[in-house]
Order: sequence, then structure tokens, then C-alpha cells
Amino acid sequence: MGMGSQNVMVNFIWFTDEKLFTVAAPNNTQYDRVYAPAGVRKKQIAAGRLLRTRPTFSPSVMVSVGVSALGRTSIHLTLVSKSMERTTVTYC
Repeated sequence: MGMGSQNVMVNFIWFTDEKLFTVAAPNNTQYDRVYAPAGVRKKQIAAGRLLRTRPTFSPSVMVSVGVSALGRTSIHLTLVSKSMERTTVTYC
């Protein structure tokens, strides 16, 4: 193979990547306080006031793109909702 055919083959090599971004902000409960009257023990406080549950699924956005020596693909955004419905939007 000559040098010209190697340059042509390089044009058809694609590099692709995708990244998942979580839309919900992180929740830091380190400084949360529970106020109770003096002398009340922790086990006497209702569990609903002490426990914070995390969402099992937070909304997210997946971005994917591919590039080569000839150009790039369109940017694809996939929006994923809580009900696991996917909506794909393509940008040029």
C-alpha cells in the first residue's frame, strides 16, 4: 500500500463519545438539623423527621457525538424522564 491509500483510510476512522449528565443537584444533608424540645431522645422523634430518601431515578441528559478527519456527526441529546421515556433531539 502506498502512502496515499493510508491517508484515505485515516479519513474513515471515527472517534465517538457519550456522556450522561444528571440534572438533579446533589443533596448534602450534613448540616441539616432537627429541632426538638430539651430532653427528647433521638429514638423518640418520628422517623419521617430524621430520614431523607434519595430519588431512585433523577432526570438526566445523554450527549453523544462522533468526529473524524472528514468532519463530525450531529450532536444528539437524549432526555430521559422519570418514567424512563426517552426523547432524542439532534443538533447540527
